[in-house]
Amino acid sequence: MGQAAPTALVRLREADVVRLCGLAAAARGIELASHRAIGALRREGLRLSGIVTPTTGGAALEQRIAVWAELASEDALPANLRWDCSQHSAPTDVMTATAAAQPDQPALPTAVPAGGQGCEHVAALLTTWIRAPADFQTPAPFAPAQPRIAGETPPMPQLSPSPHAPLHAADAVVQPRLLAPERAARSPQPPHPTGNTLADALARLNNDALLVLARRVLGVEATEPSAYAAQEARRRLITTLTDPPLARALVARLENGAQALLTDLLLLGGAITGTDLDAYAVRAGHAPAATRADMTLLERHGLVFAASGAGALAPRDDINNTNDAANAQRFPERQSERRWGDITGWRIPPEIRAALPVTLPAPQGEQPRGRLERAAPRQLLQALALLARAPHPLGVWPLSADDAEREERRDGVARDIGRQNERVERRGTSAFTLIPGDLSAATVNEAARGANMPPGLVRLARRVLLWIRQQDPGQPIADVATVPVDERALALRAAFRLWRSVASPADLADLDGPHSSVRLRVDATSPVFQPAAVAAEAAAGRAFALNLIALTPPVTWYPLADFLALAWRIHPLLLRGRQQAYSSPAWWIERRRDGRPLRPTVYDEWMAAEGAWLRLLIEGPLRWWGALDLLTDTSADGATLAFRLTPFGAWLLADDTAPLDAVAVQRTHAALQDNGGPAALPTHDGALAVQPLAAGEPLLTALDRWARPTNIAGGRLIYTFTPELACAAFDQGAQLNELLATMRAVNADTRTGGRIPDRAIQMVGERLAAWRAAYGQARIETGLALLEARDEATLVEALAFAPEIAARCRHIALGVVLIPPADLAALGAILAAKGYHL
Repeated sequence: MGQAAPTALVRLREADVVRLCGLAAAARGIELASHRAIGALRREGLRLSGIVTPTTGGAALEQRIAVWAELASEDALPANLRWDCSQHSAPTDVMTATAAAQPDQPALPTAVPAGGQGCEHVAALLTTWIRAPADFQTPAPFAPAQPRIAGETPPMPQLSPSPHAPLHAADAVVQPRLLAPERAARSPQPPHPTGNTLADALARLNNDALLVLARRVLGVEATEPSAYAAQEARRRLITTLTDPPLARALVARLENGAQALLTDLLLLGGAITGTDLDAYAVRAGHAPAATRADMTLLERHGLVFAASGAGALAPRDDINNTNDAANAQRFPERQSERRWGDITGWRIPPEIRAALPVTLPAPQGEQPRGRLERAAPRQLLQALALLARAPHPLGVWPLSADDAEREERRDGVARDIGRQNERVERRGTSAFTLIPGDLSAATVNEAARGANMPPGLVRLARRVLLWIRQQDPGQPIADVATVPVDERALALRAAFRLWRSVASPADLADLDGPHSSVRLRVDATSPVFQPAAVAAEAAAGRAFALNLIALTPPVTWYPLADFLALAWRIHPLLLRGRQQAYSSPAWWIERRRDGRPLRPTVYDEWMAAEGAWLRLLIEGPLRWWGALDLLTDTSADGATLAFRLTPFGAWLLADDTAPLDAVAVQRTHAALQDNGGPAALPTHDGALAVQPLAAGEPLLTALDRWARPTNIAGGRLIYTFTPELACAAFDQGAQLNELLATMRAVNADTRTGGRIPDRAIQMVGERLAAWRAAYGQARIETGLALLEARDEATLVEALAFAPEIAARCRHIALGVVLIPPADLAALGAILAAKGYHL
């Protein structure tokens, strides 16, 4: 653990603890150390620190006592002591109150002469050091980032290796490479099962070890250690450990530490490696020796089974050594003992996982108070309805030939400006390149202002529609305005499942927000870079977070800080686990201010990276899907304090075999019936502002024949009527009364709840009636010259120099006008003087 321990600490013995703390305090301290009541152990030079959690009757108290102790010098024998704890103050003031309140970052002690004997907490700290010095963590020095020279290629980020990091690429939950099946023993006996079921695990135990396990779990004693007794014990063990009430009763007999470890293992997926167990103990603030003791207790009760190296788990029925055979007869329990270094991990059989309910640890402290922000599935539904029919570039469906030509001409100038302002970096590309079809932040923000919605919500809705177009364009959610009101919840659930299962790094890209202190970086030139692998890592992290949230009890507030601490404790590598296998990762999360990569094995840096990602997932998509209600701070920043799973969210996260909560679905149906006001409203320029959810399929189909969506404003689609579309409809034999009758039918339909004011129907009727009266009237004019400019802006600027001639021109298209031939020569002379050429 870092630097070598000083000589004074190495020579410390338990007899010295009695001399330094007194007999009574030393006895109580040894008892605390024996109960593993001290954690968060740290050593800095001659100084030891930790946090003591006293226990009474096996139950941990809420009181946490910060304590530190320091020997007088490194050369002298351990005869003098400086110390302090938050419950008993030292006779000499050697520690400030700030350092006592923050044991993780203690202040350096002042040079005050030592005096007085230590308390029982100091004795517990010193005894723990004597018994398990490896449990004390030594803080590693922090190397600041080197300044970069202007114009120099930034170096490849090197993530410092962690002593607890796995040596191979790991899965999100289960690590098969580290927990590979053990090799069969070299024995004439038939090979033992290597599966992961409970029956296979028990079959790998010899008869004596199996009878010992049965005596401990079942409380029965075999009359004689025969093969028949072992077979019966195996059958009863399987029956007991797979029965939910009996399995819960067995867990209830364990100590609190073992129960907490079992809960975290179940949340993690039922498997953990030996290296990760030590790292887990450090993250949980426990001594590694205490966590290993808890794991041994779980193994002795048949709740977990160790996976060891070659030959370590092989039954010892073929003992060749005479002394080993004699010892095996005298001590049958030792037949199944292994050296700790041989164990590579532990796994909970799937039958035991099915028998034990998986729940999140209960939140600590009082229920938080704040401002309630309810789930917003109706907003997401409206965004899906708007973007399903929105014009380019917000729309996701292919354009017609006429629309494509018009959009090509309209976006020509914008593309030219975009090419001039584009910045190409020498290494590392933007994460948005991994999301085909994603729009720029400026375009999304403009659409969000028009829709009166958060930009993240608009981006989420458009991505869902893109994925639907790629995978299954026939889904009802592709055009939610055509879905009946009583089926909208089912369509929303289908879209949620698509979002949950899609492999895309879209959630990671959202970290690079305008106000974010971190950003995602991708090295496309790396030999290990694969877009599909990045997408799979993001999908695995999203699945792990959703599985944890699904375990929270519905309608119960869960503090966000506790949830983040739980995720850090059980699975800090939920996003970047695979990248730890490379010395130079393919993608990383870095601080924006200095470009320093954030390490997932350091708590503060993890909170700034994975913690920020989890916070965005909870505050954004899960709230918009209707899965979570939020409780935010009443201050100006409005930080999220807690969240709770809604009944509709529990229905979304449940699988197909889970029972349907009819009450929750009915409440959601009622919430989704709000269509956002009237179905259509007239605008000042003769257009129609339509709310798709309130309009319904018949009205939208009728409008598509006469008008075209051109914009989103006020949370509505702006349908613009044009003479070209009207003439095309008249050519096909359409009647004006058909559209007006459809608009009046919306007012009579009680299912949609939409209303169209009479002035809107009158406006549409008068506008189309004028075109209908002029339909078929045509005249041919001759003697005109055609003037075409590069773009409309150039034409307007040129005609501004000759306003008299511009008044006699007729605009027939963008950048095209008709001009009398008599004015052509005069216009050419004026434009030639201004630098234009005809």
